[in-house]
Amino acid sequence: MSECIESEIAANEHGIATCHERMKNGELRFRLRKLDGTAYIRTESTEGGWQESHYHKEVLETYIVQNGWIVYAELRDDRIILSKYADDQIFTTSPGIIHNVYLSPGATIHTVKHGKCSHPDRNTDDLTKIFDEKIRGTSIEELIEIRVREPILDVKIQKYNEEYRHFDNLIWQLPNWSTATFALSVAGISYIYQSENPLGLSKILYLSKELMAATLLVLTSSILLVYSHALFRFRFHQSRLKAYRQTSWWMSASTWLNILITAEAAFLVLLTLGILRVNILIAAIVLSPLLIGIIITREHKIRFRLDDK
Repeated sequence: MSECIESEIAANEHGIATCHERMKNGELRFRLRKLDGTAYIRTESTEGGWQESHYHKEVLETYIVQNGWIVYAELRDDRIILSKYADDQIFTTSPGIIHNVYLSPGATIHTVKHGKCSHPDRNTDDLTKIFDEKIRGTSIEELIEIRVREPILDVKIQKYNEEYRHFDNLIWQLPNWSTATFALSVAGISYIYQSENPLGLSKILYLSKELMAATLLVLTSSILLVYSHALFRFRFHQSRLKAYRQTSWWMSASTWLNILITAEAAFLVLLTLGILRVNILIAAIVLSPLLIGIIITREHKIRFRLDDK
């Protein structure tokens, strides 16, 4: 038979204690927590209102909406982002992100504190106080008008984990393939110009070294362009699965990887034209706007999709 563990024994021997409070905003909080910072909290709202803004260095907070609706506010890239969740929806905070939660009147939520932590990890500072002032300026009418996010339970979570990681893996593999292709083209050009009869094709096909080099560069630059477009498509599909706003383009590693691969392809195209005795300066002037246009169009499509979510 199971044995009941008294609260005193749980606290003294296992470091687990309960703490129940009525907060200043009228909320009822029923806590079960351990000394390492992990905890479970049931929060019941009465009149409705914001909690206190804070952040965690290591702890993750997973919120589950039992009934009613809540608004989750967070500060990312100096922007306040508001998301609304209703019955049976769930989400998890990120370490280092200032956040707060508004509970509608009568709402009930479950909060689980978990992750790699060794002590209670709830931090406030001057910035969290400023964040508090900003979000409290949002009227109840504005909060009510926020659209509820699509459920992210069950199939959604599995889809995010599997598909997102699949695309993320492909995104970070493509730069390796493109670098190898670029290096192969350089080595190939060097071989063609150093060999008297490259692969025995010069005499058989009556091809000049210039034409053979140009053919190789056209082939490898085409492959790089395919890689560049594939990377864009991977990022585009991955953006549909992201549960957070993307970083600015100048801080995004995947954006710069896409630009790098596209630039490698453009460089090989210019090299091809140079071998064929086309004025490289004029070619660069013509290709630069096209290259910039492609980059801007791709980033707009990815980020417009994210902002439209």
